[in-house]
Amino acid sequence: MKKKLFLLGFGIISSYLLSQNGGVGIGTTSPDASAILDINSTNKGVLAPRIALTSTTDTTTIPSPATGLLVYNTGTAGLSFAGYVFWNGSEWRSLNNSSLTIGTIGNLLCSNATLSPETYTQNVPYSGTLTIPYTGGNGGTYPSQIISSNGLTATLQAGNLATGTGNLIYNVSGTPTVSSPTVTNFTINAGGKTCTASVGIKNTIGVGSEIYWYGTAPANVGSGGLNATTTVPQNYMSYYAPDMPVIEGVRLDIYFIDNVTASGTVSEMIRLVNVSGANVKVNFSLLSSFNSFGASNVWLGNGQFINLDNGNYNGDGLNMTTSSTPQSIPDTTILEFQNEITTVHLTINGHWYRAEFFTVIDNNNTTATNDDIRRAGIVIKRLK
Repeated sequence: MKKKLFLLGFGIISSYLLSQNGGVGIGTTSPDASAILDINSTNKGVLAPRIALTSTTDTTTIPSPATGLLVYNTGTAGLSFAGYVFWNGSEWRSLNNSSLTIGTIGNLLCSNATLSPETYTQNVPYSGTLTIPYTGGNGGTYPSQIISSNGLTATLQAGNLATGTGNLIYNVSGTPTVSSPTVTNFTINAGGKTCTASVGIKNTIGVGSEIYWYGTAPANVGSGGLNATTTVPQNYMSYYAPDMPVIEGVRLDIYFIDNVTASGTVSEMIRLVNVSGANVKVNFSLLSSFNSFGASNVWLGNGQFINLDNGNYNGDGLNMTTSSTPQSIPDTTILEFQNEITTVHLTINGHWYRAEFFTVIDNNNTTATNDDIRRAGIVIKRLK
């Protein structure tokens, strides 16, 4: 019996070697001097206790856990996170010290979603990212998510929310079944909030951002009269300035309805043209220095347009040149019906924009009208 006990004790001592500095070695005869426990193996690992914790503050499953206690949480009880966790003195946390509290979000801002690259082409493989901003994050965890739409798949890896503002970043890949600017909608669920991100639209701008446009065209073109139904290419400002603003597939344009022949000519109108390749719903309210118009739930097919007013005053004014006799202008009545400035509030795909149009007629320093030049500027700001 004594011989058997001796052999057992010898085997234990052979497996666990205690160095002179107090360190224990397993699988090594010379534990590192800096380690209290040095384990060496080429084909085995360390298996920590596997525990089913019920919450991030569970002190019942393991009573009075010591600060720094390390376990593997199976995720089969109330704490769904599966992986190594440690007790920090007040809660269980992941090894990177991230909170394991279920993530919550104050606001999920799908209206500010961005796709990069922003456009895609039917039957052409796509790879990019979808970014969804949020506010009011609590630093908690969120699960992975996979969403598919129009042949594209957006994948979100599990992770932790920021505390406050942050972004959810999805990897997007696949072969789209449609081409931009046809919209692709992704339903986003995160932090207790749900929203729909509409992407693939050309020429979107961020909330608070502005774009500025300036262009010229001859003043001696125009036809169709007030409330014109015509679509003569040469009557569009975009015919002479093809870089006119296009917002979410809708071109903001100026249509010329008459030649400029006098000071009070009603010569043009503000027009929206759907160039998206798909149907688009718009709402607008227009206020100019002379009148106002507005409409809601306007459903435009591709290539269709809506006139935002019945015509703008834009003439050659007093038609003075550098050869004219300079004079003061005390009588403002002669300045009436000269130029008109227009402000439009517009919503497209739930996004709110404000656009300001200002056009003048440059007489080209002559009193003739056949060489007059239209000069137009547009400022567009996204408000939501």
